[in-house]
Amino acid sequence: MSEVLWWKKESWYESKNVPLFGFFVSPRQLIFLLSTGLVGLAMQAFIPVYWVKVMIVFVSVISGAVISSFPSNVIPWELAVLAEIVWREKKAAVPAEPRQLDLQVHRLPSNVPLAFVGEIYAEKPTDVILYVDGEERARASVTDKSPRYRLYYLPEENEKGAHEISVVAEGKTLKTLRVEVS
Repeated sequence: MSEVLWWKKESWYESKNVPLFGFFVSPRQLIFLLSTGLVGLAMQAFIPVYWVKVMIVFVSVISGAVISSFPSNVIPWELAVLAEIVWREKKAAVPAEPRQLDLQVHRLPSNVPLAFVGEIYAEKPTDVILYVDGEERARASVTDKSPRYRLYYLPEENEKGAHEISVVAEGKTLKTLRVEVS
């Protein structure tokens, strides 16, 4: 019986290649050690008893070492939290300005689907609708937990010629496109 072994390629962020006091640490661990050490130093400034100050710094650095030693699967959790904090305010529900109508006509074979993919950040469930020549063809629902949508336009047998395709959410046009089906 044979066995296949597989190792995930380690990212530079988690590879232990930085020497520190006889140990090798990863950049992620180094960032954690420095940041928790600085937090411990900031916290100890308000404590008058010396041994309590030392314990606060020691416990904060050790907690940083323990937390950073947990492996991350795909995206380290601290980067996900940072991204959520930094980019949460920048997310708009629906773009304020609709994209202009493409003047160029896109040629599309009759058996090839055309995909429309995007993200909408909405507080409540919102429907994203695909219109072909003003008629609804596909619909997807997005929420604050799952903001991505994917809609497909697959030309039917009797749809030869030029068509106007629009993607609409909350009454606002997200994308408009002209397609010629051959």
